[in-house]
Amino acid sequence: MQRIVTFKISQELLEMLDLYAREKGMSRSEAIREAIKMLLTSSGMKLPTSRVTVPDTRAQVFEIIV
Repeated sequence: MQRIVTFKISQELLEMLDLYAREKGMSRSEAIREAIKMLLTSSGMKLPTSRVTVPDTRAQVFEIIV
């Protein structure tokens, strides 16, 4: 489950974030999530893995580990 988080950011940093997200073809939220993941992993923290079950058209089930 994803949660909504509110935080303060300078206008200049927000503009840079939006430019980065546009250049990478991602949303602002995706860019922020990726930045947080990079910060945590570079600090040595292990991120939890999430599993998504996607049904196949032949009624088989595949797990995608993100």
